[in-house]
Amino acid sequence: MSPLIPPPNVLVVDPGKVDQKQLRKALPGMDLTFVPDAERAIAAATSREPAVVLMDYDLQTTDGFRLLMQLKVHPETMDVPVVLLTADPQRAQRPPSEGQPTTLVLAREDLGLLKEYVPQFEHEKTMMKAFREAYSRVLWGAGRAANELTRDERTVLESAGFPVDTKVVDPSPVAARAARYQHILSTSLTTQRAGKKLGVNASRVRQRLLAMPPELYGIRRGNEWLLPAFQFGTKGLVPNIQRVIARLSPDIDPVAVDGWFRRANIDLVHDGQSLSPLEWLSQGLQFEPVANLAEDI
Repeated sequence: MSPLIPPPNVLVVDPGKVDQKQLRKALPGMDLTFVPDAERAIAAATSREPAVVLMDYDLQTTDGFRLLMQLKVHPETMDVPVVLLTADPQRAQRPPSEGQPTTLVLAREDLGLLKEYVPQFEHEKTMMKAFREAYSRVLWGAGRAANELTRDERTVLESAGFPVDTKVVDPSPVAARAARYQHILSTSLTTQRAGKKLGVNASRVRQRLLAMPPELYGIRRGNEWLLPAFQFGTKGLVPNIQRVIARLSPDIDPVAVDGWFRRANIDLVHDGQSLSPLEWLSQGLQFEPVANLAEDI
């Protein structure tokens, strides 16, 4: 590497779970920064502009989820990719392809591959920064045009979530959604893992994903599928969830679908308590009320 070009910085969160010697051996020529927790990671990420944030897979279910959300709030870090290390090779994803969300689950034994991904990550980060700058200019122009709207037109646009006044745009909802989507992807099952859980092969899983109506819920990424974890119980599928999935519109955002299944619903009351669709189905209650609600999402 040329001495005029600084080496890529890799920010490692919670080094107690990641062997520092292993990292230095697997990532020669990279500038490694170790921080003990998610809070210090934010400060380090905003000051050092890392090429990638590296943390243990298990961390992303607790402090790591908040870290993802906070990274998406800060303009300096919102496009920094996150790599989750796992000891289970079956959790690992295939190498990322251009245009896909830059959150990657990588097996510890394949850690050395990270140095091959960094240039791609840097390219995507540059492209996303250019896109955001262009979008900001469009949004600013839209804000100026909003001054010429009637009161009724402003009301309609604001009710639909369009920021007609750019001075009051709050990035937190966007950041929260982005972090939630990354969390869904990183905890989803591949067709191979889903097949093992269901006792079938990956080809049969894909057939169920493509059935009309579908029998499984999946997120398609190129030629691959990821199956969000909400539909799986400790043994196979959540009871009757395939009957509910069949009623979902294919146009619904995955974050909205995941949230709907997990959020308590006032129309699903059992023993005086409102249950989420997942809780309702897991308790073996009749699926029809949940399936009927799914049609109205």
